[in-house]
Amino acid sequence: MQAEMDAVIGLEIYGSSQACELLRCWNVAAANEDEAEMQAHRDAMIDLARRELGTHLLRMTSDDDS
Repeated sequence: MQAEMDAVIGLEIYGSSQACELLRCWNVAAANEDEAEMQAHRDAMIDLARRELGTHLLRMTSDDDS
């Protein structure tokens, strides 16, 4: 629980406005216990993090499959 709280605080302080908006949307979905919405917002947050970190440009190699 502490790690989750630290991550949320860090995101709210250092995250982009788009990341903070996705977090707010995820919190609404969580409050409504809407698992499908939570998953959709989680996937969007992961995609955004990859784009912001530049890791979306990385390509898998044959070594990554093993």
